[in-house]
Amino acid sequence: MYWKGPDCAMLVNPAEVKPLPVVAAPLPAQKVMLGADGLFRFDGGSLDDLSPEVRTKIEALAADIKRNFKQLRYVAVTGHTDRLGSDAYNAALSLTRADTVHKLLAQQGIDSKAIRAAGMGERQPVVQCPGTVKTAALVSCLQPNRRVEIEVAGEQ
Repeated sequence: MYWKGPDCAMLVNPAEVKPLPVVAAPLPAQKVMLGADGLFRFDGGSLDDLSPEVRTKIEALAADIKRNFKQLRYVAVTGHTDRLGSDAYNAALSLTRADTVHKLLAQQGIDSKAIRAAGMGERQPVVQCPGTVKTAALVSCLQPNRRVEIEVAGEQ
């Protein structure tokens, strides 16, 4: 065997390899859907239109977000309506409801800069119901379309 001094020493005593730090992969966004009928008084969208039970539910959601996420990438709050009413009215109502939930989450300590509010109006229904005349049956059938969705993404 031929030994060539320091150049071969690393073959006998290899340099210590330090492990790379482990970085947690970001988890997929989590989505929570809240029915707007239970959130707000009919045709309302302000903080005063929220029931005490719903305030408690949103406060609990904010506590879960703070407890489960070390770093928030975003909190997307999206309001939806049914097809009753004009397009313009429904767009404004859905945005007002999303803004109200945004404000309540921020009041509970969620970083306001991470929260995005949007109103989709009636554009993304989850159910289709027959009829065009506003009846109690149609209002009831369309209820699932009146909702607020909250999507949370970040590092846990």
